[in-house]
Amino acid sequence: MDKIFQAAVIGAGPAGASATLYLARQGVRVALIDQAIFPRDKACGDGIPFKTVRLLEELGISRDALFANGKQISRMQLFGPRGTLLEFTDQTGAGGKNGCIPRKHFDNLLFEKAAQSCTGLFQGHRLIDLQKRSDHYDLIVKDKNSGRKVTVQARLIIGADGGNSRVARLTNLLPRDAAHHFDGLRGYYLGENFGDAIRIFYDPRVLPGYVWIFPVADNMANVGIMTRRKKEKQPGWLQDLFYEVLNTNSLLRPFLQSAQPVGPLRGAPMPLGTLKGSRTGDGVMLIGDAAGFIHPVTGGGIYWAILSAKKAAQVAAQALSRNDVSQASLREYERWWRRTIQPGFKYSARLLGLLSDQKNAGRIFPLAAKYQPVANLFGALYGKQLPRLVWLNPFFWKAVLLSRQ
Repeated sequence: MDKIFQAAVIGAGPAGASATLYLARQGVRVALIDQAIFPRDKACGDGIPFKTVRLLEELGISRDALFANGKQISRMQLFGPRGTLLEFTDQTGAGGKNGCIPRKHFDNLLFEKAAQSCTGLFQGHRLIDLQKRSDHYDLIVKDKNSGRKVTVQARLIIGADGGNSRVARLTNLLPRDAAHHFDGLRGYYLGENFGDAIRIFYDPRVLPGYVWIFPVADNMANVGIMTRRKKEKQPGWLQDLFYEVLNTNSLLRPFLQSAQPVGPLRGAPMPLGTLKGSRTGDGVMLIGDAAGFIHPVTGGGIYWAILSAKKAAQVAAQALSRNDVSQASLREYERWWRRTIQPGFKYSARLLGLLSDQKNAGRIFPLAAKYQPVANLFGALYGKQLPRLVWLNPFFWKAVLLSRQ
């Protein structure tokens, strides 16, 4: 196999597979590298918003293929810390529903397309090291089965290798900060009909995060927890908290009364979109979770993963055509995410601050039940990027101030 490429994508999840497809469409010779053998499981809530479905159609994945192993969703229920219920029905029409699809199936759909499009495929190969040369990078990857090391050469690297990105560490990009991290954990449960609603529980012990029940089939649900990373906690603290909430939250328990766990729990780090730092370097770009493109309130990241892959591939292809992959040549990607992604994350972080305080969190949900502008805030968060105007709406802040009296 040829080991000299124009670009190398590290990580074959949604971000990496999408970047590979977009690069290949622009005629770039691209290597796709991942330490796993696909199909593989992945810790996630499995939620797929309708705007992601539209992006996937650009990549040749139809709704029918997408939901063959998943569940279309028509309702969302949010349970506040004091038990207040907010319910939202799907407003996107029958052709644009949100959905829940196990990542093992979802990721494999994208991976199979990317594997057919890339110039070189290295699955089951782990990135060990990378060395910068005058006009390219040498990537040292190790076959996990044979232990054999292979050197892959590429002019440009796209890091799509998740929240613990090795590319970010080896290139000293985007240092991780516990203050801007959540930790997530999920398992699958078999039970009676879980319906077509996703359910989110803002338990006081988990704030500013939440516990979720997302149906992936009529009789199976993804059940998980995400919350702020806590340095002082002992190993296993998140699993202990997860089971504690499942066993004692009176709002949640009825939905899992006859359910039984299937398979192991899986966890993952969640670097939030509030992380400060550059997502580009000389010949290097970060996308998806590796770039910290995870929503500070919802924990969602798949839409941003594919969207950032699309833009990164466009900028990378242009830079390669100019024979200049310096950080300055990749500046358009940096400008794009700061203009397109960062504003919504910044304003969402303000709500995260409110949810971090148990008293404030307890007030917000009754307000949302009473004032439609506040309810729309949650609807916007879970349906699309939070618009700046929400925070400029005087009725929202009037409602917040009234709640504090």
